[in-house]
Amino acid sequence: MTFASIDHLVGSGTPASRPRVAVSSCLLGINVRYDGGHRREAFVADVLGPRVDWIRVCPEVEIGLGTPRDPIDLHATGDPRRPKLLQGDRDLTSRMRSFALGRIAELRAREIDGYILKARSPSCGLAHARLVRPDGYVERVGTGIFAQALKESWPELPMFDETDLDMPLVGLARAEWIFVMHRFRVGATDPEGLMRFHGEHEERIGLRDRDALPELRSVLASAGEPSERIRQYARRLSRAFASIPAR
Repeated sequence: MTFASIDHLVGSGTPASRPRVAVSSCLLGINVRYDGGHRREAFVADVLGPRVDWIRVCPEVEIGLGTPRDPIDLHATGDPRRPKLLQGDRDLTSRMRSFALGRIAELRAREIDGYILKARSPSCGLAHARLVRPDGYVERVGTGIFAQALKESWPELPMFDETDLDMPLVGLARAEWIFVMHRFRVGATDPEGLMRFHGEHEERIGLRDRDALPELRSVLASAGEPSERIRQYARRLSRAFASIPAR
């Protein structure tokens, strides 16, 4: 995946127009993992890095766990969406959930345009994190505590993990998702801006999700409160760009 292919879709990312993107700190090469290391991703750091403003997040460090540290794991309960987070016999579930709510509110206030999370993490993993069953059997079916809170409270936010970036087509689609939502945030602040945004992006929206166009046109034609129309449009727009285009 090249710089040129990114710039063709998202623009050059001048300082005045760069999105704000939250990112798991380890993906930028910062030594915050339990083993004292990192998981630097070249696409994140070198390709997207010059085109966005990062907000680094590491929930495990930010709740006070050291680096290095004993590993933590998700443990199954009766509710598949509410596992426990344990470090040995130490229950960190409440601390992580409380932290997640506060940190997500902070990120909302900073108006981030997307979030790139560390795959398979017990805090940040969107899927396939280790989940320990009561009988000790381990499955890769868990969602990290922080990631689950993010998905539930902010479903329209572009969010994905670094494994999406291993495939060029998917990586480009994910980058475009962030940049389109950024342009929407800064440009569609009133009805006139919303109409202008739609006109400028209608063709691209149709290429990503043909079914989205009549729904978005219906929102534009509705007589609701402008702020609610903008919110409805944003939710459907994000769903359109969350899809992966066919080759």
